[in-house]
Amino acid sequence: MAILKRYLRTIEPSMIKRACQEPSEPKTMGVCGILPIVTKKNIQIVHCKDKIEASKKSLEHLLQIVDKNTLLFLSGGTSPDLLYQLIAQGDGFKAGAVALIDERYGEVMHDNSNEGMIAQTGLTDYINNVGIPCYKILQGKDLETTANEYEQVIKDLFAKYPKKIAVMGIGADGHTAGIKPGLDYDQSKLVVAFDDKGAFGKRVTLTFKALEKIDEFVILAFGENKKESLQKVFTESDQKKLPASFYNKTTSLVAIYTDC
Repeated sequence: MAILKRYLRTIEPSMIKRACQEPSEPKTMGVCGILPIVTKKNIQIVHCKDKIEASKKSLEHLLQIVDKNTLLFLSGGTSPDLLYQLIAQGDGFKAGAVALIDERYGEVMHDNSNEGMIAQTGLTDYINNVGIPCYKILQGKDLETTANEYEQVIKDLFAKYPKKIAVMGIGADGHTAGIKPGLDYDQSKLVVAFDDKGAFGKRVTLTFKALEKIDEFVILAFGENKKESLQKVFTESDQKKLPASFYNKTTSLVAIYTDC
């Protein structure tokens, strides 16, 4: 807690100020609400009272494990937005480099982009101000070129940084990163692009081959609509049907922060 309190000492907005309050100890559990018993030593479930507490505790976790030798991957969506605000409004968070897990394809910084969402939290400005290299996906090129060029970026980053950590989410449908249920793609690739002509639209995402190279996952999942998908992470064996079941199969460290 001392690390976190020092880090958050300058934070003022009321929602974020609540993250400075002394909490009760987190419940690290084998059973979390409706979640089944988890016995794997590499998986930790931290049950929190709400998103604020979960964001604070995941930040403290990241402060302990991220350093200048770390390639830190960021996801989009609503689950990590408060975490990103906390990082941006603190002082002393360092990483070797930052890169995106996936992106909604379109113009650079389009309204629904993950890079735009991250920028709105203030994290992009913080990263730039402290001189952390940040690798984004959108470059104003066509979909396939965007994916191919980002694959080379990821190969180079994997070779450069010995530690890889990712902030992830889990969708209500069980997707993770930009990998939707039922997606067919080239398994030899680290990065792929697709257009499902539906809700997912055009996406560029790291694949499971890339995710297998991550050393530790910090997963945020909140709300009633995530309970069923979280349960299925530990009960569904078909990874194509439920991409997030990957986290129950990986040998990498997994920490799930949730209010379920």
